Amino acid sequence: LVPCRTTRTVCEGVVMAERFRRLRIAILAALGCGCIERAPLRDDDAQPSVGAGDGAADAAGSARSDAGAAALDASGLDTPDGGVPQQDAAPVPLPACADARDVTYLGLSTGVRACADGTLESVEALRCGASVSGAVCGEYGEPYGACRVDEDCTDRPHGECRDGALGNPGCTCQYGCASDRDCAAGQVCLCAGVTSLVDDYDAPATRCVPSECRTGADCASGVCGVAFRNAPCWLDVVMGCRTPADTCRTHADCADGDVCLPSEAGWHCTYDSYLDWVCGRPLLVDHRVRTARSEGSAGWAAELDAPTPRADAADRAAFWLHIAALEHASVASFARFSLQLMALGAPPALLAATQQAGADEVEHARLAYGLASAFAGRPLGPGPLRLDDLRIETDRAVVVAELVREACVGETMGAADAAMAADDEPDPVVRAVWQRIAEDEQRHAALGWQTLAWLLADADASLRAVALDAFDDALGRLVRRPGRDEVVATVVPPAMAALGLVQEVDGGTI
Repeated sequence: LVPCRTTRTVCEGVVMAERFRRLRIAILAALGCGCIERAPLRDDDAQPSVGAGDGAADAAGSARSDAGAAALDASGLDTPDGGVPQQDAAPVPLPACADARDVTYLGLSTGVRACADGTLESVEALRCGASVSGAVCGEYGEPYGACRVDEDCTDRPHGECRDGALGNPGCTCQYGCASDRDCAAGQVCLCAGVTSLVDDYDAPATRCVPSECRTGADCASGVCGVAFRNAPCWLDVVMGCRTPADTCRTHADCADGDVCLPSEAGWHCTYDSYLDWVCGRPLLVDHRVRTARSEGSAGWAAELDAPTPRADAADRAAFWLHIAALEHASVASFARFSLQLMALGAPPALLAATQQAGADEVEHARLAYGLASAFAGRPLGPGPLRLDDLRIETDRAVVVAELVREACVGETMGAADAAMAADDEPDPVVRAVWQRIAEDEQRHAALGWQTLAWLLADADASLRAVALDAFDDALGRLVRRPGRDEVVATVVPPAMAALGLVQEVDGGTI
């Protein structure tokens, strides 16, 4: 075990009764450290300090780039003062939509035009045909699932019972729209055919999408843009005003793993927050989440007591199916990590713990598929996972950076997210699943930090700088959710200090 690089002061000033105490202690214990609850040190009992203030709590307040605790807007963009990203005062003209062409579907305009650079603009509010498209339920056999006929779909207007919702077999209710009136506040109706320009797999269908504008007339710039990103199970769409402060036009203008999306401050490259929607280590291929398509198979679904019946059972099924696909892919992610550790000469204890973590993810996937199946009323499981283009990086610096992002930050946050979900879940069956996931992810997070300690044990300054930069990047990209600031403030800084990862920040250190 790598010796702890700090004294007990890594926990000085931290209120030990707060909800993430167990998570912090588990991580510090894995690093060979311990926390004790005690009064502040006397002047004659001084110990090395972790920050310019009175300990880790003060250090957390001035962490690198505010340790990712700088205010983030709804898109996850880093904002230094709790407001919006700073912009140049002088506006610059927006690029014109070159070679503009009307986007049509079945010969009818969608109210959207396509530009030569790949951007899309909403230029007219039109009444759409309300069909959601997709195969008629039962077209490929006896209908089964959450509905049998359109009349079963009454939660919202324009409900239809269709096969293949979210790319999965079986019948579920899908809801289209004919106009903005069919959508919730803050949403507009996007006509069928627009999404097919971006993703050939995405069926042409009307959908309600989040938007701050309907057309360019709603924007000071005169341009209302349409953005897409590939979520693991569907195509996500959002609309927003283009501004002179924009720093990107399309995803191609952004670094790997970032996407160009609108926010209150304009269009900027931001971390793809779907990487955060997993309580384990995601499988990333070329910086994108990789999952298997789901199939109507009962082999992966754990046998669970029936959860409490819910009016939103279809939405709950989709959510747990999404979680299940990510947990299933995490098995492959840990398998790849095991090979990386072997290539770097890791000790047997780390390899054994990594193998066990992969086995834990198998059980998480089974539990999640079990809940998805229970809410959907039909068996669900994963299909084959494409791995032919999977690369195994063995460069130590690359492995360190990935470990920081995916484990030390990602799994630490995942453990906290799962614990909070368990606390908030009223259904005892679902709560038990969240509790199991939270308990395992806490161990996985501790394993990630312990592995980082091994990798940095005799590291030179350059490799430690890689780790610091990775922490700065990962914490700065975090999507704001309730409780995460507390994790950033009370869990991450003590663990970083235990590894001797400190850097000057505004006259202090973290």
